[in-house]
Amino acid sequence: MESLDAFVAEARATHPTDAHALTTLRKLGSPPKSPNPVHPGNSIRTALRCIAALARNVTLGMKKQSQTGTQSPQSLAGLLRRYWPTVIGEWVVMFLEHFIPEDINSLAPSGSEERGFLDLVHGTVPKLILFPFLMSIEQEKSDTVRELKRTSPNFSQLLVKAILFEVQTDYFRSALWCFALYTVLFNGEEGENDLKHAFNDAFVVLKQPVSRIYIRHIHEQCDAVKEDPASLRTLQTSMSLLQFCIHSEVCRGAFRDFNANGGPAALTRLLSALTTRSKTLKNVSEVDSGFWQAYEIVEICVHQLKLAGAFISPFTVVEIVDAGVIPAILSATRFLRYRLTEIGPTHRVSAASAGLLKNMTIFFCYPLVVRRIVRAVRKAKRLGIDWDDLPAHQTSYIDASLRKHWRDCKAYAFEMYGILQGMMNGQKALQMCQFSGVSVIATKTPPSSAKKGPSPNMFYVHHAWPFLTNYTVSLREEYVGYPSSIDRTFWGEFAERYIEKHKKAIFEALIRDLRQTSNRANPGNALNLLDTVVVLNLCTGNPYLSALNFTISNIDKLAKDKRMGQYKGLLNEARSHAHGRLIVVMFLASIGKGIAVPWVNVRMVDVMDEFYRGLH
Repeated sequence: MESLDAFVAEARATHPTDAHALTTLRKLGSPPKSPNPVHPGNSIRTALRCIAALARNVTLGMKKQSQTGTQSPQSLAGLLRRYWPTVIGEWVVMFLEHFIPEDINSLAPSGSEERGFLDLVHGTVPKLILFPFLMSIEQEKSDTVRELKRTSPNFSQLLVKAILFEVQTDYFRSALWCFALYTVLFNGEEGENDLKHAFNDAFVVLKQPVSRIYIRHIHEQCDAVKEDPASLRTLQTSMSLLQFCIHSEVCRGAFRDFNANGGPAALTRLLSALTTRSKTLKNVSEVDSGFWQAYEIVEICVHQLKLAGAFISPFTVVEIVDAGVIPAILSATRFLRYRLTEIGPTHRVSAASAGLLKNMTIFFCYPLVVRRIVRAVRKAKRLGIDWDDLPAHQTSYIDASLRKHWRDCKAYAFEMYGILQGMMNGQKALQMCQFSGVSVIATKTPPSSAKKGPSPNMFYVHHAWPFLTNYTVSLREEYVGYPSSIDRTFWGEFAERYIEKHKKAIFEALIRDLRQTSNRANPGNALNLLDTVVVLNLCTGNPYLSALNFTISNIDKLAKDKRMGQYKGLLNEARSHAHGRLIVVMFLASIGKGIAVPWVNVRMVDVMDEFYRGLH
């Protein structure tokens, strides 16, 4: 099987000049419409030799241009641009279309003739595609790329097909393909749309699970990432392409598919590889281009984690915390203090990290999240990486907003953890599940596959409580997408704690509200009280026990709130069962939608008789 170096040397000897290679390629005429990848034939091999000779000169031209600034590279680019529509382009498209398998399962066995020829295609074609970037004028580069796309209509889709195959196999020269794809497709004003549509075609037409391909690729890169510029450039380009892939407006399911199949954990592992492993970027100076590429990778990882944490579920937060996102952020010192670029100051990693921490806190109403955050914070203190435990001169570079959100994250977590610990002590939680102190109206009806029994809450109390106290039963094991028994119990405990802490403020707010009702002559009338609701909005980003989170409303007004959705009937049911207890409606970040479509939790809380006597 012929090696790539030997093949390129032979091509250069056979075609010593660019004109000779173009003449030979023109004499071959149009490429065959249905070539045989197993036995390509002499004409196809000759065409590939011509492309290899031209591609070698493109590579040398790019190096020469960067060293001497001579005009010969531009002359070569002009020559290739002139002959692309009539001679070169159709052969390149033929190789991309027929000699790159649809997926990894179509890859020929190693050592076979077909595999050997595929090696040669992958080692030569991407170099030739880069010829527009021999030009020194940016407008000429953009015009040339636009001509390539216009004369070869399916060129973008074929390039995406090639890069996806490269990412899957990780066998050939993915650095070349990544660079060629990114620079050609993304160039120009319409580049972003071309890229998104190309990825959409790969997802829909080629049936490629693009997001899952990248998840596997990221996991592989976590162990293989190196500090050399070529490796970092490849990874940075690949991650940039991933952003376009999973956020394609046409392919709306890619983002959710990425997050539902371990994408956040993969991103966290890659982030940790770049921030917590001292040897990964040990020899990369902050003035090197390689560090800027690493900065871009870190920013992409944190930004995608921020988006995933905001719109998905507590499972996402648990996933990334278990994967090490807290130590990864705290250890990203070089990236957090990196400020100056060629275009001015940048704080993108700091801003994305602050947003990620903020989005994580909205799920602290779930015990499984709170417990893991507290564990991660305590581990950070043991490792000596908590910014608040370090001398001021070592953390002066930390952005004020990021430091605030880190402190808020810790404070909110320990605040909720204290409530959780109090709930787990003694028989308090058992009593709550049995409706002695707080009555719970289920906010979601379990699917038909859920466990049957006279009382779902009673079932979990008697059969699942030993497991729930150890947190070995997750939300998924009860029924996917619905709050667990431990969640609802925790919310009941929180409601009681909140009412107790702010009883004076709530009392005063109730007085003001009752005085504004139609029955002003008797503001303490029980009917007025039954219509009154304490609303706890836990999606604001304020501390969970903050007095800013509660408002006073009434059943009729709250029924018109779009957040109530199909659960408006719970309000009337609560009114009929209240019997002097305080009706509390809680809005909490939901599983699957976050704060965009919050949970609605309705309950009645017993309060002291003195509380009600003050209303008369």
